[in-house]
Amino acid sequence: ERASVPSNAADRDRLLSFVVVGGGPTSCEFTGELHDFVREDCTRWFPDLKEHIKITLVEAGPALLGGFEKSLSKYVLSDLKKRSIDIRLGAQVTAVENIDSGNDNSGAAPDPSTQGIAATPQKEGRRGVKAILADGTELPFGMMVWSAGLKQVKFVDRLNLAHGRTGRLVIDDYLQVPQHQGRVFALGDCAANEENPLTPLAKVAQQHGEYLAEMLNTHSDPRKPVNPASISKPFRFFNPGSMAQLGLFKGVLDLSSVGPDKGEVQGGPTITGFAAWLTWRSAYWGKQVSLRNKILIPMHWFKSFVFGRDICRF
Repeated sequence: ERASVPSNAADRDRLLSFVVVGGGPTSCEFTGELHDFVREDCTRWFPDLKEHIKITLVEAGPALLGGFEKSLSKYVLSDLKKRSIDIRLGAQVTAVENIDSGNDNSGAAPDPSTQGIAATPQKEGRRGVKAILADGTELPFGMMVWSAGLKQVKFVDRLNLAHGRTGRLVIDDYLQVPQHQGRVFALGDCAANEENPLTPLAKVAQQHGEYLAEMLNTHSDPRKPVNPASISKPFRFFNPGSMAQLGLFKGVLDLSSVGPDKGEVQGGPTITGFAAWLTWRSAYWGKQVSLRNKILIPMHWFKSFVFGRDICRF
C-alpha cells in the first residue's frame, strides 16, 4: 500500500524489496510462501507493482538446507531461482544501517535471537534502510526477516549454571544440569549434552519434553530429588526425518537420516514435489492438538486455494 502511493514512487523499489537472512527450512519455507503471496495475491490488487517486487535470500553457508540430503538442497535452490528469487550463498549480513545517515543502528547486525521475526528499524529515515554484506554489497529493503542462527535468551545467559561453548546449558544423558542432579533439568534449544550435542530443532525439544514428562510422572515423591537412573533409561533421540514446503504445491522430504542418533541409521528415500508437499501438510495437520484447529485449518486452506489469501487489514 505504501509503495502504491504516488509520493513514494522514488522509493518504490526499496519498499518492495524483501530480504530473508538464513538458509534453513524456516527461511526457505517463508521465502516460498512470500513469493506466492506477493506474486499471486497482492498483484491482483496492485498489478502495476509486480515488476518492482524483489526477494533476496542470504545464506552464509555454501548451500541451502544444510542438514538435508544434497540432492534436496540443489532441488530447493533450483526451484527458488526459477521463481526469480535472488539467492546469495556464502554471504553474511554484517550490518543494517539507515540509508540517509548511516548512524542509527550502524555496524549492528540483527539479533539472531529474533529467529523468524520480521524486523524493521526503530528509526527509519526518509530513504529507508539497507543491509550490508561482508563483501560490501548493499541491499536496500522494505522488510527483513532474520531466521539465521540461534542465541540464548537473557534469562538463560544469566543463570548461575554450567554453560557450554555455544551458551546452551550443559546436561547429562538424563537432561539433568550438573551439580543439580534430580533438582534442575533443561530441555530444548537451551540445553545440550556436550558429548552428543543435538541440533536445536522442534523435533528434539518435543522428544525432550515427552521423555522428561514420563520421568517426572513416574517419580513418586516430589519432595525428594529425582533419581532418573532408577526409573528411566538415558534419553535417546530418534530422528524422524526432515521436510520443508516451498509453496506452489512443492516440497522436499528427507528420510535418509531416519533412525536413532547413535547406531545404525534406518534411512529411507528422498521425495520432492507434490508428494512431499502433501506429506508436509498432512504432518502439520496431524500435529494439531485440538479438534477445533483440525476442522478450521483445512477450511482456511480451501478458502485460500479457491479465493486467494485475504490481504485486508481491519
